[in-house]
Amino acid sequence: MTLTERGKATKFIVKTCMKTLEKHNGKRVRERAAALGTSLPLDLENYDDCVRDPEEQLPIELEIDNNEKLPLLPHKFKFDFFVSHSHKDKDWVKYCLLKELEGGESNPADYSCGFRGCYADRDFIPGNTITQNIQNAITHSYKVIVVLTKQYVVSDWCKYELDTTLRTAIDEKSRNECLIPVLYEQCDIPESIKTLTHLDFTGKTCDWDKLTAVLSETPLD
Repeated sequence: MTLTERGKATKFIVKTCMKTLEKHNGKRVRERAAALGTSLPLDLENYDDCVRDPEEQLPIELEIDNNEKLPLLPHKFKFDFFVSHSHKDKDWVKYCLLKELEGGESNPADYSCGFRGCYADRDFIPGNTITQNIQNAITHSYKVIVVLTKQYVVSDWCKYELDTTLRTAIDEKSRNECLIPVLYEQCDIPESIKTLTHLDFTGKTCDWDKLTAVLSETPLD
C-alpha cells in the first residue's frame, strides 16, 4: 500500500469511526465524539494530510466492541474513576452509583453517561496483592470517588485507599484535584479531607449531574 493509499484508508476509517460514535446511544459518548472530531490531528477534508510515516502511531486509539463501552476519555487514564468504598456499602455502589455512571450490569448496552469505572469486585486482577490492585486502580483512574460512611471511616483498607490517593495527588501535581468525596451517610469526615468540598448524597435524591460534571472535566494538561 502506498502512502497516498494509506492516507485514503486512514481518512475512511476515522470518518467511519466518528460517524459510529456520534450515533452511540449514550448521550455523553456522543458529546465526546463530537468534541473529539474537532480536535483530531488530521484534516479529513484533505486526505493528503493523513499521510504519515508507516512507523508512526496515531495518538488516538478507538476500540469498537458491541458489548463494551466506547472508551472516549478526555484524558490519558484507563478509567474515568475508581470507587473507594466500604464492602458494607457495595450494594449501593454496584446497583446505584455504577448503574448511574456506567449504565449498570442490568442493561450493559445502556451506557447512559458513557463513563468507565474501576470497581474492586469486578476489576481487581486475581493473583495481584490487594495493595497492588489498589495502587494500580488509583494510578490508572482520572478521579477517585470516596464513598464516605460510618463503615468507611473505621476501615483500615479504606484508610489505605484514601491515604494512597492523597499521596498520589501530592506526588503528581497535575492530579491535585483527583479526589471526589461523596457523603453517603453522616459520619466523621477524616481530617485529611475535611477541607475538600464534598457531594451530599445523604438525602432522598442525589445530585448526579454535579458528579458527572466533575468526571467530565478536561484536565489542564
